[in-house]
Amino acid sequence: MTLAENIAALRTEKKLSQGALAEQVGVSRQSVSKWETGASTPDLEKLMLLADFFGVTLDALVKDSTPAPSVVENESPEPIPVEVTAVSYAEPRKGATQQRIAACLLILGGIAAIAGFALLPPLLFLAVYLLLCSLICFAVKRYAELVIGWGTFLGLVVLSPYLFGSPVFVWIGLAGLAVTALRTAWVIYKAVGQTK
Repeated sequence: MTLAENIAALRTEKKLSQGALAEQVGVSRQSVSKWETGASTPDLEKLMLLADFFGVTLDALVKDSTPAPSVVENESPEPIPVEVTAVSYAEPRKGATQQRIAACLLILGGIAAIAGFALLPPLLFLAVYLLLCSLICFAVKRYAELVIGWGTFLGLVVLSPYLFGSPVFVWIGLAGLAVTALRTAWVIYKAVGQTK
């Protein structure tokens, strides 16, 4: 089997989706898909992480398991000198995408604050909301979108009659709450499925 086939087989053996494996290794789902189709090859750091994650040696992960051609008995292969150097690798930064989103929210919150002070004071509410969302993204390590979703829609449902005076916002809040609840249920389902 080739490296691509080995990655796909080990992933399916662990009953993981490409997205779940990508999260474990710190890459995108598209990268895992390219590795499994042979369109690209993971770098050494990712190969070592994959081998550790799957509990196999790097040789077992990378080498083709088809039998190698046998050496003629009279000819002995000359040893190839190999220089071995230690390779250190750092853990991939998990949540790098989340930190980028938090930085974008921080920038947008700053822009909304400046516009709120200069042009339109109601934009200050948006600025405070965006800044709070960015702080949540920086502080919460996993599933920050659920924290933001629940906080937003519960706050909207509770405060909308007082802030807006219209029941329409209550229904919008309830619809958003339903979407957030479905996302929460999906996350819990996936977490339970990976523990089995």
